[in-house]
Amino acid sequence: MANYTQLITRILESHHQFLVEDWISLYLNHNEILDQSTLFSKPEWINRLLTVIEQLLINNDMLPAQILMDEFAFEQVAAGKSVEDGLDALFLGKQALLKYVLNNAKDEISLFASLPTADLVFNRLAVVYFQSYLDQSQRKSSKKVDMVADSNSTPLPTTYAGLEVHTVLKEMVLTLMNSINSSQAFVYLKGKNEDTFYPFFSLGPLTVVDKQSFNMQPVNLENAQWLGSLFIEQEPMQIYPEEAMQVPLNLFRTLEMNSALILPISTQNQHLGFMVFAKSKTEEGRSFVSDQVHLAHTISHSMALALENELLYEEKKKRLAETDGLRQITFALLQKLNLEEVLEIVCAEARRLTAAQGSSVYLLHDEQWLHLAHHKGEQSTQNQKWLAVNDSQQGFAVLQKKPVIEALPVSEGLETFLLALPLQINNEIVGVLDVVKKHYQFTNDDIRIIKLFAAQATIAIENARIYQQSEQLAIWQERQRLARNLHDSVNQAVFGITLYAKAALRHLDAGKYDKLKQNLLDLTDTAKESLAEMRMLVHELHPPMIEQHGLVSAIENRLKTVEERVGIRCTFVADDHLEIPLFVEEELYRIVQEGLNNILKHSNAEEVRIILTQKDHQVQLIIEDNGVGFDLDRKMQIEGYVGLKSMRERAQNIDAIFDITTQLGGGTKISIKVGV
Repeated sequence: MANYTQLITRILESHHQFLVEDWISLYLNHNEILDQSTLFSKPEWINRLLTVIEQLLINNDMLPAQILMDEFAFEQVAAGKSVEDGLDALFLGKQALLKYVLNNAKDEISLFASLPTADLVFNRLAVVYFQSYLDQSQRKSSKKVDMVADSNSTPLPTTYAGLEVHTVLKEMVLTLMNSINSSQAFVYLKGKNEDTFYPFFSLGPLTVVDKQSFNMQPVNLENAQWLGSLFIEQEPMQIYPEEAMQVPLNLFRTLEMNSALILPISTQNQHLGFMVFAKSKTEEGRSFVSDQVHLAHTISHSMALALENELLYEEKKKRLAETDGLRQITFALLQKLNLEEVLEIVCAEARRLTAAQGSSVYLLHDEQWLHLAHHKGEQSTQNQKWLAVNDSQQGFAVLQKKPVIEALPVSEGLETFLLALPLQINNEIVGVLDVVKKHYQFTNDDIRIIKLFAAQATIAIENARIYQQSEQLAIWQERQRLARNLHDSVNQAVFGITLYAKAALRHLDAGKYDKLKQNLLDLTDTAKESLAEMRMLVHELHPPMIEQHGLVSAIENRLKTVEERVGIRCTFVADDHLEIPLFVEEELYRIVQEGLNNILKHSNAEEVRIILTQKDHQVQLIIEDNGVGFDLDRKMQIEGYVGLKSMRERAQNIDAIFDITTQLGGGTKISIKVGV
């Protein structure tokens, strides 16, 4: 069983009786007249419906649903009930089920997976019932109603959940056209602007002029009194050619019609749109008869419920996608520590989220100026790198500490709009994010999503800036350390070489050849030490890329470029297949580096041996030399053991066991054991 059906089937099993009672209660409360004889007030019918729903979920078996809906439609038609009564009852059943889904969902994932499943099941039942009801009505009246417009049209599908809204409505409108003998149909739906209804689609034989008249005229509620009356009264409106001035739709000027039927697409919660059905002059009858009007009104209400469910589902899906998208964007941003890369992502995603033509990020300097840090696409300013806070739309967003929308000068014949948002963290403004859109104004959805994004973007930008500053500080500290090392080691060595050279010259002039020889030997030793120090410093300036080449290659590179070049014999033994986490490799390398530095500086060793092994999940590293060794206790007390302390701390960072063995004249051995 699919995961998204488990929650609903579990509810049907454990809350069956409560669902029956809630469904009946909702239906009786929904109707002004309490009709106890209706099927939806009888528990046995609700029990049968819940069983059918459970079978649909488990094995997708539509046959029991078809049989039950046929039986139900027959009873409803025989009792003189309207098709709307049954459709309302089915959607009220879904409402009862959703209450239990909301209360029993453990997380958002299971909730948003279950909502479309509930939509799917009840919409399938509603469509099957609708078809069955029409069939039963035809048989009762002995009238053949052609449900298909022509041989090329498709019948109403048994399910429309998850399809595009356009497809869903088109199929339902096509069915209704044939049911009421209408030649053309026009559907208008509400846009993002709550007061404007836009042409959505048309059906039937239309001329090019008819289509243009329809497509070129959105209807604004403020300028259409007739539309306001339609929504208030919630009754169909039938218009004849001589009355067309009452409803100033352009299509009425071009259509060859006997009459038109206008129907609201409304629920109790909102007005979603309206439909216009036209009866052409070639058809029999001048107007739509009362049965046709009643049927059309009933179906329009059911369409509104279906459309509202679809739109709510789409909105939930959109919000979930937005949340997931923002999470992924935030994750991607926080993975980037380079400020330029972060700003590139911010501008690109800001454009995508708002369907804008351009986006820019300005960073605040000295509280008076905004500096253009990055931009992508169109700009609101003409390549200005600096904007005054007191004299720019972006600066106004800084001063107001809230989003600012401005209409910019018309560009290339198109209206252009700017949305600027302050980037702030801990109530402190760090800059401004702006987006530029042509032709369309920014919507409330645009502002909502970009505000959420701006909050995440600010954190990423500040994180990258802090990292950039820390890098600059680290560079400065490294320069200071190198300067100290040069002064403490190489400078002193060069100064010593100079002194030995001068002494050698004096002894040469005086003919003291024994002392001259000693001076030259001392000079040679000092030069070797200086060379080793220089090689060590140069190696530290170009550290190996452990992430790319691994620990073994890094150690081999160090030994070849430093120790071997100053004459130390090196032996390095490592297992062939090492599996060591990167952060452990980095700490082990720094321990090796510090150990080798100490050998160069203090041990006078002629040989170094490094062993790196791994057995099961334990790694062992050994560094040993044949140098002069030292008194470990005395070293710790007198010199502060800075190098040893550094190695111990790095070992602690990876929970390793650090051990050192040494004695005067006996060399030194360092051992590290770490679990991986």
